[in-house]
This record gives sequence, C-alpha cells and structure tokens, in this order.
Amino acid sequence: MVKYFNVPEEVARDWALVLCMSPGITGRRGTQKTRSEGGSDVYPAKVMEIALTNGFDEFFTNMQLGPETGNAEEFTSFKQVWEAVKLQLRYAIELSLRSKDVGRIMESRYLCCPFISSIDDGCVEKGMDGNELAEVANPWHNIIGGSVVVVDSLAAIKKLVFDEKKYTMTELMDALRNNWEGKEEMRLDFWNAPKFGNDDPYADNIAVKYYDLIADEWKRNTTYSGTFPLPLAQSVAGYIVNGPKTGATANGRHAGEALDDGGISPYMGCDKNGPTAVIKSVSKINASKHKGILLNQRLSSVLMNSDAGFDLWHAYMKTWHELGIDHVQFNVISTEDMKAAQIEPEKYTDTLVRIAGYSAKFIDLARYSQDTIIARTEQDIAAG
Repeated sequence: MVKYFNVPEEVARDWALVLCMSPGITGRRGTQKTRSEGGSDVYPAKVMEIALTNGFDEFFTNMQLGPETGNAEEFTSFKQVWEAVKLQLRYAIELSLRSKDVGRIMESRYLCCPFISSIDDGCVEKGMDGNELAEVANPWHNIIGGSVVVVDSLAAIKKLVFDEKKYTMTELMDALRNNWEGKEEMRLDFWNAPKFGNDDPYADNIAVKYYDLIADEWKRNTTYSGTFPLPLAQSVAGYIVNGPKTGATANGRHAGEALDDGGISPYMGCDKNGPTAVIKSVSKINASKHKGILLNQRLSSVLMNSDAGFDLWHAYMKTWHELGIDHVQFNVISTEDMKAAQIEPEKYTDTLVRIAGYSAKFIDLARYSQDTIIARTEQDIAAG
C-alpha cells in the first residue's frame, strides 16, 4: 500500500485484510467498500491450455476463449510457447479488469450502499456513494488456480520437447487431447520433469519469469481507481472448482484433476525435497510485485506434537521471514486422521482444515475437496 498506492506509512500500519488476503486500510476514510475495487479472477491453467490450441477451449466450453496465437503442433521453439501464453494472459487480464470496471460503474448506479457510505467521511463530504468513490486506490485482482500447473507444464515442455527432443509438440498435443490414454510412460516422463518447490533452478527460473510476467501484464492497465492493480496469487476454492473444467496438462496431470492449491504452492505431491526446498523455491519470486502470494504447507502432526515441534516450527518461520516470503499457512493433520474422518465423519465434527485463504470443517467438504487436502505433501520439518 505504501509503495504502490501512496498510503502514508502510519495509516498503512493500521491495516486489515479485505476478503481473504488483500491488505487494506482501516478507519473512517478511504477504506475499500466494494469488491469491484478488486477481486476479478484470472485462471492461468485454462490460459495455458488454450495457448496450445490457438485460443480455442476444446475441453470444456467448445468455444473461442482467447485470441488466435497459433496451434502448438506448429511451434518450433520454446519461445513460441512462451509468447502464446503471454498473449493469452494479456487478453484474460485485460478482459477481467474491464469487466470489473463496468461492474463498478453499475454498482454505483444500481447497488448503492447508503449505510457504509454514511460512516465514511470522504463519502459524506463529497456526497458520493461508497461504490463510486475511489479516494484511496487499492486495486487487486486474483490469479486463481493453476499458476504452478503453468510453471511445471512449461518446464516439462522446455525440457522434454525442446531441450532433450524426446517428444514432439504433435505427440504432446495428441496425448493431452486423449487425456494421456495409452501414453502412461510418456505421462510419467512429463510428471517426473523438473517441478517447482524442490529448489531446482530449471523449474524455479521459469517460475520467476512467469510471476514477473504476471505482474508486468497487470501493470499495463489502469482501472476505475486511477492506477494499475496488483495481482494477488491465491486460489480460495478455485483450484477445486476449476480443476474439472481443465483438460490434461503438460505437467502430467490428467483432465479434471485439481489444480495447485495456493497461489504459489507446489503441485500436490510434487515437492519431494522437504519444506526448506519449498521455501527456497518460493523465495526466488519477487513478492513485492504482488498484493499477496499464498503458500500452503502441510506439516507432520506427529512432529508438531512432539517436544521439539514448536522449536522446529519456530526455526522454519525464522527462515521464512529471513527469505522475505509473503505468506504461508499450515495444516497440521495426518493422512490417517483425514481418511478416518471420511469413513466415520461423526467422530471428527470439530476437525478444521485450511483450504487456500479460508478454513472449513473437513467433514463438510466434498470428497473431491477432501482428497486434495490429503494429497498435499506432509512435510517433516526435521528432515527438511
């Protein structure tokens, strides 16, 4: 808020979260009163999918969703893949921002908020509704579900198609369109390609470039509030909702499976080198270009309940702070307990889990959602 939106430091220090993860000022003046200030969603995994199919969504909507950026079978370099992703992202970002701006104007005319406006000094002084007034800009918009799917897919394509030339783009597109059917060996090659969250420079360098691209594309735009918005990398429930709408992806994921569960969380089960490797990967991203970047971690309940648990966690958090990472949230629950709760939910009525920006009772989640929590890597801090 201080760096980008010119909020005085003494005001910014008295902040509160707007919705799940977006810091905003508090008090009687300049607070965010409408979600139209921010909160649109860009869906990177679908962007990646249609970047390989000339902007056409073959899997879910069967319609042209983005600009024509070429068919992947004709790509002869990784640069062409990257350029297609960039142009599809640009289109999606600009569309989402314009739609929110239109919504903001319509809200100010037809969805006024007189009570909230009456307790804001700026609204009272200027005689303006809270939905109309943007006295202190705080625009932010979400990257919802799939950023790490994009990073891992790009890493796999670069390595297996263009560096090692083990497969062609035609072979890859045939496998994706057929959901890897009859191509399990090939799918495992893509699944075992370098993955973000393992302190592997091959994947991490692509992640750095990708998150910088996201921020730079957001910055190209000016919103209703008179300035450019910041991206907010989180997923809320988007990784669950949008997974079934997304075809097979080049990270080895099958069509319909969930996406990555945070804004920068490694894909479920792919962070194999321990929790320190995860935060080292995450620390390479320039979080200052973003409104927030959400990292989920699941910690061993046995370890955390041991005598050494708190000291190990505290050491982990000191490292997190020293590395300048934006945000981390935890689940401390065993796979055994969650599976038991699926069988006998009446015994686990008070079991809470952290999803991605919010918490919920485990037994209230759909089975698909429960399975995504179970699939997250259970990190052993003592080993990492």
